[in-house]
Amino acid sequence: MNAPDTEDETAPGTPSFTAADLGENSSATLSVSTGSYVKAGAAGITSSKHDGVWIMTLSGTELGSTSVEHPDPITVDGTITCGRTIAMP
Repeated sequence: MNAPDTEDETAPGTPSFTAADLGENSSATLSVSTGSYVKAGAAGITSSKHDGVWIMTLSGTELGSTSVEHPDPITVDGTITCGRTIAMP
């Protein structure tokens, strides 16, 4: 995802994406200026650690919209190098 230029006041806000690779309980959330897209039990989310850096891969992960104005789901494909990780106890 490319964030918009922070100097451009007409550009939409920076998107926020979180995902958790928990096997059958994986989840993903994408928040943008028009609403959020979520999926619990999201298929197609995997992660691995390479040289101390976590890489998350999404393959055909369909996220449903929480917006009445923009109800169509979106499909997410791609690889994310994690900037921040949270360890679950």
